[in-house]
Amino acid sequence: MVLSRGKKAFLIGFISLVILGIGIIPTCIPPNIYDYNYINWHGADLTSDITGDSTYFDNFPNFTTPSELDAYDIRALPYDQQLVLTTLQGLVNKENTSLYFIYRESDAFWLDRLKEYYGVNYTISSYASYWNIIEKYNTSIKGVIIYDENLLDTVNVATFLAGVNECVVIHPSMLYNFSTFFGLSALYDFRGNFTSRLALYTWAFENYWPIANQKMIASRPPETTSFRDYIVAANIFTFWVHVGPFGDPAEIELFRRIMTETPQNIPVWGWFSDPGGALGEYEAVKTISHNGKYSLCAAIPDLTVLSAFKDPLLTQKPISFNASSYPLENKIYVALIVSDGDNVDYCQNYLLNEIWQNPDRGTVPLGITLEPLMAKISPIILKYYYENATANEYFLAGPSGAGYCYVDMTPTFPNYLNRTKYAMDQSDMRQVWLLNGYEGYEVQYSEEILNAYTSPKCNFTGIYLNYHDFQAEANSLVNDVPVFHSIWVEGGNELIGKLNSIAYTKPDYPIFVFVGWNSWDFNISTAKYVYDTLPNDTYTFLRPDQFAELFTRYQLELTSENWMNETIVLSITLVLFIGVVILLALLWLFSKQDSNQKQESISNGFRHLLKLFYVIIDVSLLLTVNFCLYSTILSVIYLLFLIISLFFGIQLKRVIEKSIGVRETFCLSLSLLTIGFFLFAISPQFIIVIGFPLGILLSRQIQSNHLVYNSPELGKKSFFYSLIIAAVIILLIPFQYYALLIWIIAFIFIGIAFPLIFLFKNSHLILFNDFSNQIRYSYLKGVCFGILLFFLLSPTYAPERYFFSILWGLENFPTKLTIAFSIATIYLSAILIFEFLRLKNISLSKMHALFLTLVGFLCYIILPFYFQNVIVFFGSILLYIFGLVVLINALVISSLPYLNLHELANSPSITGKDPRGFISQFSFWLIIGLFIFFIPQTVLVIDSQEAFSFIGLTGINQLSWSPLMWTCFYTPSIYTFLAIPLTAYVLIVGLIRTIAH
Repeated sequence: MVLSRGKKAFLIGFISLVILGIGIIPTCIPPNIYDYNYINWHGADLTSDITGDSTYFDNFPNFTTPSELDAYDIRALPYDQQLVLTTLQGLVNKENTSLYFIYRESDAFWLDRLKEYYGVNYTISSYASYWNIIEKYNTSIKGVIIYDENLLDTVNVATFLAGVNECVVIHPSMLYNFSTFFGLSALYDFRGNFTSRLALYTWAFENYWPIANQKMIASRPPETTSFRDYIVAANIFTFWVHVGPFGDPAEIELFRRIMTETPQNIPVWGWFSDPGGALGEYEAVKTISHNGKYSLCAAIPDLTVLSAFKDPLLTQKPISFNASSYPLENKIYVALIVSDGDNVDYCQNYLLNEIWQNPDRGTVPLGITLEPLMAKISPIILKYYYENATANEYFLAGPSGAGYCYVDMTPTFPNYLNRTKYAMDQSDMRQVWLLNGYEGYEVQYSEEILNAYTSPKCNFTGIYLNYHDFQAEANSLVNDVPVFHSIWVEGGNELIGKLNSIAYTKPDYPIFVFVGWNSWDFNISTAKYVYDTLPNDTYTFLRPDQFAELFTRYQLELTSENWMNETIVLSITLVLFIGVVILLALLWLFSKQDSNQKQESISNGFRHLLKLFYVIIDVSLLLTVNFCLYSTILSVIYLLFLIISLFFGIQLKRVIEKSIGVRETFCLSLSLLTIGFFLFAISPQFIIVIGFPLGILLSRQIQSNHLVYNSPELGKKSFFYSLIIAAVIILLIPFQYYALLIWIIAFIFIGIAFPLIFLFKNSHLILFNDFSNQIRYSYLKGVCFGILLFFLLSPTYAPERYFFSILWGLENFPTKLTIAFSIATIYLSAILIFEFLRLKNISLSKMHALFLTLVGFLCYIILPFYFQNVIVFFGSILLYIFGLVVLINALVISSLPYLNLHELANSPSITGKDPRGFISQFSFWLIIGLFIFFIPQTVLVIDSQEAFSFIGLTGINQLSWSPLMWTCFYTPSIYTFLAIPLTAYVLIVGLIRTIAH
């Protein structure tokens, strides 16, 4: 049936409106899954509020500085007794600082330092009952508040109200004693009043926030007793709800409401709760930053005492270093910096016990992050570290200055920078480590933010960026202040391997590498092992301040030579020259041809234009997927929308072609994809508009069989060549240019669409004949393979971003990048092995498949216990996953009616037009795709290994990862040069054939 132009136009308009209408669906995502955007500063000067005054410090309560303290060791007391004593401590110290409690060994250590540095006298009692202490200080108590032991969150609200009403928080069983001996009544009794913490905190916020301290709020787990002295003394509203996307949506909304309806420029004391682990941190700090606040992870014991001291003489030990006369050699210069110093509890306890006391400290130049606000809230900690540092230790501010926030997300950044400047001046810090998010790829900082931190008004000497496994951008000078990009490590062999990978591909000039070391995995002895292992003629380790000075000198000398600009100009000129020569050669060859040859050349030109077009299609696919694979739950939902819309585009292609024609469908897809890219550039929420036409064009691409060069029978082969080229293009373009690349692709689509449409005549329709009778693979399978290929070809982006974000739960593991890349490789390898066996007609029965899976699982558990080698570990995982793939095929696909893979694949009666061939392939690869994308690999591999380690089996962190293996996994150029020779071969062959024709 031939449709009239009017009916075709109507159908085209109808299809367009349907796709555009459905494309609005992602805009209806529930508000609890929401990604805050970065702020557009519009070129503003963000340093205008830097005044260098102490106004902000006055927001913290001031306690009387004690000369004597009553100290009690309460480590042996149960929770309810510690709770009542801690709230009592807040009441007592609010009036006169005199009460100190020891919850852990480090508390006794800092008590000794108070005596050493400030002359505080104290007596420690280890045997006093909690009631003896209550009796001694009962005059400070005006009443009691009873918490509900069946809803422990009532402790948080009770603690806050205890400060407001000068009460202590008690267990119900204590009421009799307080009433009988002191005549105290219960001002609040929370027993049985609330059925959920959501109802509790909502009630508390709506009714009692106005009487709380308006200069701070706190997030604390109710199971902890320390820090509650400060909550009571400062009347801090306190809550504990899930904050990340895996929590209760109603609790997330309450958290956002609290952040929105409380004042800006205030700290959120403590930390957060979320089943997603670090993803919860990411979402929480995003919300906090977006509302102009910052996280102050300083909920430490005895803060009413520690913050009562003032010390204006906090200075780091100076060292002699002259960067101008330092011998600058053709070496790799390394600065090791330990993370998480913004966590004051870490500084007070873990850093002291696990790092500072190590006898190897001082043997390796090291940077250690600390919280500059400790100059106000606990100067004793800074004073101790400064005075006991060796010449090899240097201290800088943790992210992102005075408290933890994402700098390009906080609308009150000028005020934040002002207090950061003042706090860093008070704590004698000149360098700062910044975070702008917690994605698994290089986060971009606005020019305004970097200009602010490097402004002469701040006078900082070094800026360090992000927590990333790779150095995604070159270090640089901004306003003559060095800005460094991280290489993140969690172990010694990892660091050796990563540095070796840099050395193997190092150009012939000095390289500066900032290494961020995860504090919870850092060990001085391990750092010394790295320092001693790496050769001195290749590597030089420096303190961060020395490192920054030397880099500044090198960059200024480099700028004066201006060789880099000359190289760029020369490269561009060379590329243009080669391009012009090739074009002139082709035109000359064309001019020598007769009319028949010219007609054939035009036809070939159309084919090559079509090849280029399909490469751009694949670049578009990978670029879109790349945008969907970073660490927010919203991005993964976008990825799901993309996959679904790709699938439906593939499915609908044939129906639409039959309705309006092949040429019209092609034109419609071009138009919708162009519109989709413009919409996507405006907002990723319109990703479905890209997915439908991409699916149609990908389906046509696999069938068209004309991409890079002719391969008469295997359209899928050409499809993969095109994907490889696209992956290389994506890999070689830095992420910061992706947004620009979207716009460029949109315009390229327009540029190529017109000649394709005009050249798309009946004589060329043979190019679009259905080759699906020779294609044994489904379209969706090709898409899944393409995405996996992208994982493999760009390991410094996609694998880390995907696994790091969605499937977080990893504590002790070598690195997110390596594990993610390895597992992606293993999955792809298992699938390829299965496909090879299937094509060779080798199959396993259900019983054999079950047996293979069981053997693989047992190997996965048992082998690493006896062979603590990572290759054995990965081999056992491969066996396990391969067994699962075979089992899925045997139990699911082969059991479906009319969908036996082997029968369909080998039956001559089944052609590509038979829907069963497509359905069988689609069903199998859909299950595999779901298995790859939606079964958490961390649960399957990493978390299970962690569970094994708890019962005495080998955990993944106990496996042997050699520096050589790190080098192989980490060297980005290895992946690049694996793809480039193949790409070059394909392009050269295509060019030769073009000229020959």
